[in-house]
Amino acid sequence: MDTATSTTSSKARHLMTRAAIGFVFASFGLWELFDPQYWTGFVPNGISAIIASQTLVLLHGVVLLVLGTAILLGAWLRWTAILATLMLVEICAGLLLASGFSDLLVRDLGLLLFTLSMVFDNERYLCVTD
Repeated sequence: MDTATSTTSSKARHLMTRAAIGFVFASFGLWELFDPQYWTGFVPNGISAIIASQTLVLLHGVVLLVLGTAILLGAWLRWTAILATLMLVEICAGLLLASGFSDLLVRDLGLLLFTLSMVFDNERYLCVTD
């Protein structure tokens, strides 16, 4: 494969990864903001005893929306990808504790690995910041 093809392929992969993960994060963030009551069942009981479940869902939704938008724009991409990966670790841990090994956990583990790949991606095509 020549260098031009490799570079084009790398840029395309980079943009598709950002678009996919950014869209997923932003979408779930918006869903949590527009219908927080639906998502309160995912808040662990111990935590909801300290802070209202709906408040936690709204905060979580804001963080997801901000991360998704930042990923789509390519803003501070490595740090954003690290934070997004940590969010998915939190989500996966919560799912594992609440329901054990499930279809939701498998899906979110896949997203976690996909997001983690962005941490190690050195491509910075069409990013608003380095």
